[in-house]
Amino acid sequence: MSNKDRVSIELFHRDQYFLGKENRQRYGWATYHWAILIRPKDIRKVSKCASHDVTDAATMDETGTRYLPADGTWRFRSKNPVNPLNTGHFLVAIDVGKLPKSVTNTQIKALLAHTSLPKSGQSPERNCVSWTRDAFLALQRAGFVDGAFSVEDVMAEEMQEADLVMRDGVPDKDEYRFIDVGVVSRKIAAMKAAQENRE
Repeated sequence: MSNKDRVSIELFHRDQYFLGKENRQRYGWATYHWAILIRPKDIRKVSKCASHDVTDAATMDETGTRYLPADGTWRFRSKNPVNPLNTGHFLVAIDVGKLPKSVTNTQIKALLAHTSLPKSGQSPERNCVSWTRDAFLALQRAGFVDGAFSVEDVMAEEMQEADLVMRDGVPDKDEYRFIDVGVVSRKIAAMKAAQENRE
């Protein structure tokens, strides 16, 4: 069995942004906060994850000593180590790839840090959703995510999985929060086949 670290897309609850149909229509996929997670295969070692994302919110710098105010400027952010299960905002992650053992988190961080940051006022609007999409594609080009997977399909399915957690509550086992993309791929294929049969 492979013990390679998993590459995942993770989703977080954004408090009031989830509430109401108007917010869902306005924010779409940005109803949730998106990030890239590098995690050990063994869920018992989940405290040794690394999470990479972008934010325009008030935050602390990586050293945890300097406060960065919310000024509309998007920043790349990396947390390592981090346990996603330690925050009530974490909903679900879909595992989309495996890292060769020779690849370090420092290398992944450098790759993702070069993914273009959103800029306020851009049209179409760019945010953590578009950054995560671009990060997925960068990881795919680097060979860390299977080229057969469509980022749009995976992210659309992850939205549905997050919606289920919000509706039904957190699964009773931690491992159920981490979904293999193979399972997602089969669900997408089944839905597409059903749609074709209806047509």
